[in-house]
Amino acid sequence: MLITFVFYLNTGGLSRQRSEELITQYTDMFKCYTNITTWVVARDGETKVECVYDGTLRSNNEQLGILLKEINNRIDIIANCTNFEDFKAYIRNWRLSELTK
Repeated sequence: MLITFVFYLNTGGLSRQRSEELITQYTDMFKCYTNITTWVVARDGETKVECVYDGTLRSNNEQLGILLKEINNRIDIIANCTNFEDFKAYIRNWRLSELTK
């Protein structure tokens, strides 16, 4: 079961360095969990956490479950790209895998 949380962090009034440290702190808290996906969004406003997917399918549609897993896998891989070259290689490999299915 995969659970997805979005963290909206209030970075208003913080320096860029402090904002990045705060984002890293929240991201690192959940790295050890393989069943939790986290998205961190910096914004000027209140800090809050929302569960956007609680791990249950509201339908028996198997395709929906497969789609959600694929989306989460893509987001995880893209989030871990450290530069634009990695990103382009990932997109190329993704498109090739879709063509060969």
